[in-house]
Amino acid sequence: MKSPNQRHESHIYVPIAPRFGFSLIEIVLAIGIIGFCLTTLLGMMSVGMSSHSSARARTVSARIFQTVANDNQLASGFGVSSSRKYFDFDGNQVDVASKDIHFVANIVPFLNFKIPSSHSANGATLIRVAIQVCAQRNNENLTTDSEGLIASAPGRDLITRAVYVTP
Repeated sequence: MKSPNQRHESHIYVPIAPRFGFSLIEIVLAIGIIGFCLTTLLGMMSVGMSSHSSARARTVSARIFQTVANDNQLASGFGVSSSRKYFDFDGNQVDVASKDIHFVANIVPFLNFKIPSSHSANGATLIRVAIQVCAQRNNENLTTDSEGLIASAPGRDLITRAVYVTP
């Protein structure tokens, strides 16, 4: 009989070598997860860029509107005729011949719409003036209606507000 300290040849302990690296399934899963995340991020990036561009256009349009409204309220004799002013991408006024026109401010006085002096704060007659600020894309032709207002179109950023000025 053998003593318990003796080993049998078939039970020799052989350590298993440590496993280095990843299996093919682990690599495929990791690449799939990374691909899904990148696709989602790229999809959100285009939406974010679109939102940023639209918000920037609205901000510049509002600033142009405020500038035009302030200029016209300070100008003497305003309200006699319609006019247009042209602005670049940053909202700076440019000439009509400029190739850098991104925004158009359409100024339309309604001479038949007056507030009598008894209803105004300083006793003067006020004339309603519509100011439209529109982002102009690719030198598109801005069509106007019978009153001289720019017609709205799908995809066109158009702000229309009314101010009241003294004639």
